Amino acid sequence: MEFPETAVIQQTVRNVLLQFAPHPADSVDENTDLVAELAYNSLAMLEAVFVLEEELSVDLVNDGTAGHMATVGDVERYVGRVLGEQQAAC
Repeated sequence: MEFPETAVIQQTVRNVLLQFAPHPADSVDENTDLVAELAYNSLAMLEAVFVLEEELSVDLVNDGTAGHMATVGDVERYVGRVLGEQQAAC
């Protein structure tokens, strides 16, 4: 599998997070708080993570980190790290 570019990861993460946000904003950046600004709860985060897994062909829920991310940037960095680890293992 080819590793997606950082811009592709960023755009995909932001689109999915906006799509599943209980209170979506017009736009987000890396500092957007998932709970305070987008009203994310555990169910909304789980739904977003499942969609990210599908769209980016990556397994994100195995280590429990997904539930401890506070900002959009946290999600972007986590997805990028897991994708990099997945590619290195291939």
